[in-house]
Amino acid sequence: MLLQLGVKAKEIHELTLEATATLGAPNVEWFHGWIAAHSAMAARDYPTAIAAFRHLEERTALRREVNLLISLGQAQYYHVGTKNYSI
Repeated sequence: MLLQLGVKAKEIHELTLEATATLGAPNVEWFHGWIAAHSAMAARDYPTAIAAFRHLEERTALRREVNLLISLGQAQYYHVGTKNYSI
């Protein structure tokens, strides 16, 4: 994923914004939140990632979306791991 390689979330959003506008893709209001949540994961800011994933699950068209729930679970798992073991 580009975020893990150090590309800024804003750059990804700008690149994809043009493509989604050109295609006229409906129901992509959640996309910025998706990028922000994964950006927080890449930065190992798990509490922020958890909050962003929960927001997406509760308030967007992504309700009960499997990949979103997996990402939320991973963020929770990693967050608990960082609480128990400090490196």
